[in-house]
Amino acid sequence: MTLIAAVFLILTGLCNWKLSRSLMFPSVVFSWVWAAILFGLVLSGAAFYPLSTTALLVCIVSVLSFSFGSAMGLTRKVDERLLRRTCPVDRKSTSVSRILTVSLVLMLASVPVYISYLQRLRQQSIFFASFFKAVRFEMTQGETGLGPFDYAIYGSILFSSIAVVEAFRLRRGKWKAILWVVTTLGYVLLTGSRLTSIVLLISILSIATMFRGWPSMRTLGMIAACFIAIFSFSAIMLDKGGSRNAELAQNAETISRSFRTYALGGLVAFDQRRQALPEPTGPKRSLRFLCAFSRSLGYSCDLVEPIEAGTFTPEWCNVYSVFGNYYMDFGWPGLFVIFSILGVLFSTLFRHAAQGEPEAIALYGIGCAFLVMTSASDPFLAGFSACAKAVIFVICVYNVHRLWTTKKERAVGPPRARLRPPGPIAAPWRRVTPERQPQ
Repeated sequence: MTLIAAVFLILTGLCNWKLSRSLMFPSVVFSWVWAAILFGLVLSGAAFYPLSTTALLVCIVSVLSFSFGSAMGLTRKVDERLLRRTCPVDRKSTSVSRILTVSLVLMLASVPVYISYLQRLRQQSIFFASFFKAVRFEMTQGETGLGPFDYAIYGSILFSSIAVVEAFRLRRGKWKAILWVVTTLGYVLLTGSRLTSIVLLISILSIATMFRGWPSMRTLGMIAACFIAIFSFSAIMLDKGGSRNAELAQNAETISRSFRTYALGGLVAFDQRRQALPEPTGPKRSLRFLCAFSRSLGYSCDLVEPIEAGTFTPEWCNVYSVFGNYYMDFGWPGLFVIFSILGVLFSTLFRHAAQGEPEAIALYGIGCAFLVMTSASDPFLAGFSACAKAVIFVICVYNVHRLWTTKKERAVGPPRARLRPPGPIAAPWRRVTPERQPQ
């Protein structure tokens, strides 16, 4: 049954691609992500408990609902060739470049303060002597967490995505984009957060795919190498599938098993919890952001813990995929309504991104990362605060130049873009020889 469901999702993705003629169309991405997960479960064999028919139907209904919403949001055919235009350097791009430069300097200058803050978190911990374990525990279970650096890290992820977008649009600023990505990964690496690093890497891959049609092997290799290094480092430092005392071969085996559980175990864990708790009671985890907002206003509300109790798949796993919240909280009608609305929103965002709007491209890159992370968490309702912050942050960065733009300049508008010659677009870190324009 799992294999049949995986094939069905592949065919659904092909139908969505036929509708949009784009590999980056949201329903294509979502369909093939879950098809890959189901195929991974099939290839894993007895490493996971078999999925029930209900779990497979939940997955299929969610994908079909998201596809339905995406089709409704696609009001007209998009032309991704608009992304191949040479964008001129105007007041908007100049303002964004200055903001990126100043913010990068501030992030680099704050590194000693950040390390000192993490050292204080380590000293506060009474449960762990290891630096990474103590910081991770205080970050997730402590009262203060990362404090202001929590916002700084999330802002740096958004700045990194914006820097990559600008490097592709203007074909300049490649080293600034690379410095932003390296700085952000360095900040995240000290916390041991694998999920945050994965979001950044997938967003970069999505942005590159939007501009090129398909990323180069060099881009894929760099992202894959960063992912393997970060995931392995965190697994060893936090003893989550790795150990500093184990040999290289043993670590490679246990870390690969940990990644398999992390990437594929969410749906199985949801199925096991659904069978154990057919009618759960208590506050709805999907609406946690509403409870947190109500408590900030002084109202009483039972706030659900952000980290859930684990279950066995048979490996221990504490991620339940996006279905663990939506199906358990709202049932079948909730699945259809929520994923249909998400499909409309993503399709609208994709349409604006395909027209070359930089704000939409940066946000769509983050959105594609969230679609991939539905295998482990709920980045939409439970993570509504993060989504809202991303939208407000990116729009403000790209429109802050309006504060000093005169009324006459707004009436004239920016200079017109010049279409590039047909052909693939090189990655921003490659040296490109300018092609002669036709007379």
